[in-house]
Amino acid sequence: MLPTRAVLPSSTGLALILLALTPGSGHAQGDAGLAVGMPSGFADLARAQQIVVDLYFGGESIGQAQVEVEGGTVRLNDPATAVGLIPHVADVAAVTAALSGPLDAHADLVCSQGSNPDDCGRLAPPVAGVIFDRDRFRLTLFVSPRYLAVRSAMQDVYLPMPDAGLSLVDWVAGTVAGSSGGRTEFAIQNRAVLGDRDARLVSTTSYSSTLGLKGDVLAVQVDKPGIRYTAGAFWAPGLDLAGRRRILGAGVETQFDTRADKDVISGTPLIVSLAQRSRVDMLVDGRLVGSRVYDAGNQSIDTSALPDGSYEVKLLIQEIGGVQREERRFFAKNARIAPAGEWLWFARGGVLVQDRPGAFLSATRKLYAEAGASRRLGRHFALDTSWVASGDRLIAEAGAYLLTAPAQFRLAVLGSSKMDSGILFQANSTGVSRLNFNIDARRVHTHDDSPLIASSDLTGPAASRPGFPAARPWGGSFTQVMGDISYRLKHAQINLSAFYRRDHLQDHYAVGPTARWSVLRRGGIDLTLEGNLSQSSIGRSAYAGIRLQILGPRHSLSTTAGVQSLPSAPGRRNSGIVGGVQGSWQNDDVRGGSLMLTGSVDHLPDDDVAHARADWRGPIGAFGADVVQQLDGAGRTQFSLTGQTSLIASRGMAALGGRDQSDSMIAIRLKDAPPDAVFEVLVNETPRARLRGGETQLVAVPSYRQYGVRIRPVGGSLAHFDTATRRISVFPGNVATLAWSAKSVVAMFGRMLWPNGAPVAEADIVTRDAIARTDAQGYFQIETSRDADLGVRAPDGRNCQVSINAPESTAAYIPLGTVLCRPYTPLGPPWRIAANEGRP
Repeated sequence: MLPTRAVLPSSTGLALILLALTPGSGHAQGDAGLAVGMPSGFADLARAQQIVVDLYFGGESIGQAQVEVEGGTVRLNDPATAVGLIPHVADVAAVTAALSGPLDAHADLVCSQGSNPDDCGRLAPPVAGVIFDRDRFRLTLFVSPRYLAVRSAMQDVYLPMPDAGLSLVDWVAGTVAGSSGGRTEFAIQNRAVLGDRDARLVSTTSYSSTLGLKGDVLAVQVDKPGIRYTAGAFWAPGLDLAGRRRILGAGVETQFDTRADKDVISGTPLIVSLAQRSRVDMLVDGRLVGSRVYDAGNQSIDTSALPDGSYEVKLLIQEIGGVQREERRFFAKNARIAPAGEWLWFARGGVLVQDRPGAFLSATRKLYAEAGASRRLGRHFALDTSWVASGDRLIAEAGAYLLTAPAQFRLAVLGSSKMDSGILFQANSTGVSRLNFNIDARRVHTHDDSPLIASSDLTGPAASRPGFPAARPWGGSFTQVMGDISYRLKHAQINLSAFYRRDHLQDHYAVGPTARWSVLRRGGIDLTLEGNLSQSSIGRSAYAGIRLQILGPRHSLSTTAGVQSLPSAPGRRNSGIVGGVQGSWQNDDVRGGSLMLTGSVDHLPDDDVAHARADWRGPIGAFGADVVQQLDGAGRTQFSLTGQTSLIASRGMAALGGRDQSDSMIAIRLKDAPPDAVFEVLVNETPRARLRGGETQLVAVPSYRQYGVRIRPVGGSLAHFDTATRRISVFPGNVATLAWSAKSVVAMFGRMLWPNGAPVAEADIVTRDAIARTDAQGYFQIETSRDADLGVRAPDGRNCQVSINAPESTAAYIPLGTVLCRPYTPLGPPWRIAANEGRP
């Protein structure tokens, strides 16, 4: 135990007071002031003193230590123990050595009233140093950032293992479409994920009136820290220049999805050195995108809120002492690029799978294998390489990324054992300026103009049998360039788009500008001039017109008018006046969902068309209906019906849900509640649903995330419920089930007396779901059930009990009048607050 903090005994303090009050020897008074000499016997006070001080680091108290103070120096009696209290020291030996022996107390740097906050309380030692405040018995330690480890923005490296057991998330979507005088066709798509904690079975299938039942993916996946295993029929990403391939086989790869800091490590590390506990604000283009308080030391800033791309980030740092400073950093985030200091690698192999009519999954006899790795080299460069072996070809692709503030660039080259070759160039801007662009140019040359990787193992006559694909599938030699360049003005935008492709069949191209200029924008009215011009392989087209939009809270109305010219046949054109009227109306409270109705009538150079559509999104799914009617000529009618929903099953629960689609769900159940009580569900403090007693609401959430879920009342009578935030993590296929209970309570007040008529004063009141206290006159107020039993304990140790039965009333507070508290002797602690009960 550290000794009591004391420097002077009480007799010494008294002597100093008497010295100050007694005139005589030791005083010399003059015009300049009063000079005081050291009295006899007090010389030992200038010698070394042993005292106990509070240790501070970065503005935070970290413990206490015994020190020796002498003159302008201070010595730590146990420097190793003091260094052990400093968080995240990278070189303990060097810091301990620097804090050993007599240390300059830096009394001139102690902050006091009138001190400059930019100078006081700040020290930048080569290794470590101190500032000693004698008046506060406070010793502040300082360590150079070079001797501190970088502290991660995330405390846990990996997400907690999900608690969800065996559960199913099954997404179903269907379409029926047809026309008058034509065929009616339908198609159904299904994606089912059967998950159990970190393992899952993924199935993607479809059924249509033309192709029948088809399988796309049927695979098992297991996530382990940093690794993912896959087996079954699945898509292998392949090469940028050769495309992906579906295989029946197995694979293993690194994965950062289960990392708690995956959104942080995928970007350029932002590390700041903080002398004190500080708030760090992140701004991009002047917009605040993140703010958090960090402890002193070298801190890795949480960049999970920053978007993908490359750009400059401004860091505004405000220390706890009030000092502010600004730093600017270049930042880049790309999920395809290896995180800083990490490797990305993969290996997959099996046989190729081919689509064949009448077959659910058709495996070929052609072997396929791929492997690759990537790594970032510093902030601005990243390298990757991939290898594919299939049939008699070995293909290699090597690429590099250049990450700069205004743009990202990628260059990749390809070569094969058959002398095939390819090159890829991509460039995209990051949106930091008015000029933005997106360019993709690629060239692939194969020695025999066949696909780099053929998915068919059929040769000879079988290749031309009915029901099998053509002998020349997608691929072969080709050149393709796509680009889009735009420039933003205050109320206008100019855009230039281009596309070119040349392959063994023919050349295709299209190029042309578009322009928009908002000439009036006021009070929900927007008047815009717009036009476009395009030259393509099928001819030239042009349009110039005006658009007027009127926007309201629930509705919108727009009209267009202009002149259009389109190619209709070789050497012929359709030109004339075009225009139309479009309107929409939305109601967010139609049978628990949102209904949107839209309609339009358009006049074209050779046709007039009316279009109507209805969309409803609600708790059980999303459904739509579409009708297009020609108003002249043949008067043909086209229609379509669409719908999608999700089937959720877990732990004896089955439900339909469909506002949003995801592979992971949170099921929130309110087991009981007052009939008129309504609760709002907050996921990461964002309202996502409302529910009543006995209801279960499903909330679709992205996988590989941790969420905080709580409920809060938004209407109805008073209720007791658990107000704490519950933490859950979800992987694909997980249905995390959370249940709450909400019990009806009423607010009551009254006066409590002992049987002899004396007030039960200053007593604690406890019931199963509430606590309260009486005042000096015995008055109390409590929120609990109408027929509650109250346990009461008086300050003198006496116990008594009150059974209440409040009358039915619509008043906000129900008067109980005077109630008698009957003494009793408790056998134990009978009154407990239920574990899942709280106060709203």
